[in-house]
Amino acid sequence: MTIACFLSGAAIFTVGGHLSYLNAAPQQARIKARKDLVLETLKRKYGYIPPQEARRMARNDLVKETFSNIGFKKHRSEDSHLLEEALVVVGIENMDSSSIMSSLLRALTVLLFPMFLTRNEHYFELELLENYMEMEIQEQREQNEPHEDEPAGQNTTKDNVHKWFEQEIDSNVKWCLALNRVVFQGASEFQNLIVLATKRFGQALVIDGHLQNTEMDEYIYHESLVHPALLMHNEPKTVFIMGGGGGSAAREVLKHNDIKKVIICDIDSEIANWSRRYMTSNHEALNDERLRTVYNDAKDELEKSEERFDVIVGDLPDPNESKPCNSLYTKSFYGNVVKPKLKENGIFVTQAGPAGILTHKAVFSPIYNTIKQVFSYVIAYTALVPSYGDSYGWIMASDEPMNLDAEQLNNRIGERIRGELSYLDGPLIVAQTVLNKTLKNSLKEETRILTEENENVGFMRQRGVRSEA
Repeated sequence: MTIACFLSGAAIFTVGGHLSYLNAAPQQARIKARKDLVLETLKRKYGYIPPQEARRMARNDLVKETFSNIGFKKHRSEDSHLLEEALVVVGIENMDSSSIMSSLLRALTVLLFPMFLTRNEHYFELELLENYMEMEIQEQREQNEPHEDEPAGQNTTKDNVHKWFEQEIDSNVKWCLALNRVVFQGASEFQNLIVLATKRFGQALVIDGHLQNTEMDEYIYHESLVHPALLMHNEPKTVFIMGGGGGSAAREVLKHNDIKKVIICDIDSEIANWSRRYMTSNHEALNDERLRTVYNDAKDELEKSEERFDVIVGDLPDPNESKPCNSLYTKSFYGNVVKPKLKENGIFVTQAGPAGILTHKAVFSPIYNTIKQVFSYVIAYTALVPSYGDSYGWIMASDEPMNLDAEQLNNRIGERIRGELSYLDGPLIVAQTVLNKTLKNSLKEETRILTEENENVGFMRQRGVRSEA
């Protein structure tokens, strides 16, 4: 890419080997020249390759050029982190082809051309850019809001196209979330990830087509996953989390003042890092000195560990055909790996999939029945999670009774937990264990047991993104 210089108030740029803008006013010259620089660079370097590869190459080249021209040292991690943050702010990653030129222009403006800025000045420029981008995002949101003179729910986007994320409750029922845009798409060795900006639920995390959580209501899932088990335990100090690389389950565990050690074990470092980047509410927890993250198969990690834990949490992806986590839902895993790694009076809790009237037989009831073969006391409980369009289920198990009442649970919440919970209190924890008659009968009648031979249990819901004119 070419270098810009300013002489005697007039801008002289070399673009495509030609000098231009000698007679233009300085401000207009700079703006036009920068735009042409971006256009020429894109056309010359990225015009004849697939858009996704072009974006990747453009981003990499921008990083290299920025290192060179701003004078940062190439191998200093803080410099790399600064650039990464800047690139996320200007939106270089994961945009459509019509947006990349304007975003590259923003990146070049703040990063490439201020060659003589001091380090502090560069941070100031980045802060200004962040504020500018926040205003742009807000303006875009306002444009997508229905106007007063239009019917509620009518599409008001300029191209008159809604994008929707669909999840199938059963073969004749679908639940759809309206989208603003697809923020990010990526694939790791194990899974595919999409981050969606939804109109109602904020950022949404989708793995292999399955909605994991959304900004607006993820606290319902994660509070329900973590706090009942920790509150039922008399004195929890150590917690092992299977999955949960994004940090939301750990965030809830670390609200308990008496917790001394938390281990997150996630097999997929790429998905975990992407989740942490785009679902940003867990940054404080992820920096907690009590937390350690390892990237490994949870079965291998537990088997080689000499440590036993007060609570083990299963925050794993939904069991589905050919997924690496399927073996972590089997009777042998619960009996031969999880249970031996619990301390005396230890508690195991796992997410157990959809638990609605139409969906609970897919995996909720067989997971319950499988765990029941291993532990003496098993409690199934549910909550309605709005973004799922369904009730969701969890299973808590121990060889010791778990029978605290609402008042005892409230007392423990007040004594143990820093700050306020957003969803749970003692009465609600008790209420979650009261199942409707349909679910109770299904759990009572369930005969399926998940083993290595039949571990590939699939969810009823099929999901995806579609556009509708």
